[in-house]
Amino acid sequence: MRRAVDGRSCVGSTVPLLRQARELLSQSCLSPTQMKSLARVTEMLIDYAVTRLHSSLSGYQPSRAVERLGIRFLLLDVVVSTLTVLGQKPDPGPWKIFTDAIGHGAPLTGTGRLRRGRPNISVIRARELSRAIQILKTGKRPEPSDLVQIKRMLFCWTSSPTYFRRGEFDPWREDDNFGDGGP
Repeated sequence: MRRAVDGRSCVGSTVPLLRQARELLSQSCLSPTQMKSLARVTEMLIDYAVTRLHSSLSGYQPSRAVERLGIRFLLLDVVVSTLTVLGQKPDPGPWKIFTDAIGHGAPLTGTGRLRRGRPNISVIRARELSRAIQILKTGKRPEPSDLVQIKRMLFCWTSSPTYFRRGEFDPWREDDNFGDGGP
């Protein structure tokens, strides 16, 4: 982790890395080579987070904030899951640099409602993601039922954000189809 928070590599997009990590983490057993691959992918995600995810999203349009918070949530979930799988505990110094670098502020709309009194689902989703990110920053994962709910909200519902309905997120939707507790 210390090498990753130094910010030396250059990662263009997190989605291919998230897909690689998801594929590895979904295996029932990892070989030593796969563990090294998982560690490297996670290191690259940490580097990306430290160099690019520091901004607060509180001033963003709620639907855009959900997209960005969703990526931050997935990235943190991979990191915490990887530490668990590899049997590691985060070194407090680099962990603080990493977690402090990831903004989790959600849009500051007080009621979470649109002008006509209808709920603004994006504000509600942004708040849910922000809470989950704050839990992940402690080095723990949210409750399994909350993880399933969040991942279904991101990938599986007809009202899921357009960004997460793209084909590159199909593996997460396929996880939900297996009926094993969701993505």
